[in-house]
Amino acid sequence: MDYSSSDEEEAEDFGMEELQEIEYAFGQFATVVKEEEPEGSITVDDLEFTLRSVGVELTEGEIFAVLEEFDPDNTGLINFKTFLLILKKNLKPMTEDDLKLCFAIFDKDSNGQIGTPEIRHVAADVGGKYNDEEIEDMLREVDADGDGRISFDDFVYFMTRR
Repeated sequence: MDYSSSDEEEAEDFGMEELQEIEYAFGQFATVVKEEEPEGSITVDDLEFTLRSVGVELTEGEIFAVLEEFDPDNTGLINFKTFLLILKKNLKPMTEDDLKLCFAIFDKDSNGQIGTPEIRHVAADVGGKYNDEEIEDMLREVDADGDGRISFDDFVYFMTRR
């Protein structure tokens, strides 16, 4: 997607990979396409599902407040730029407990390190079909200290960088 300078300002809080995931999720629900909005818009009815697909769960009251703030004219449509603003306002940083829980999902043998076999195992559990090179690339991307294993510190750094 090509971003104008104002769109770039909205997108700057997200990493490129994260932005691609958000764009993909938004595209799954975008149903209204206007010439001035090539990425389309989602309806307010789909807002909750779209937010949920990128990991943001809001209560009905919170959704109502979002609509009051971001669709005050009751157009019933949310464009991508507005969706990014909604995410920026409602994304909550992961707590240390959240990070420990996520790390434990990968650290199958509970030794405080994640290696290639554990990444392969978790990827297979979620239906991912990755070859050895792709698994090694994942490991290298997260392994900040280059020791061939992902420590909790490596994991925290990767999960919280922006």
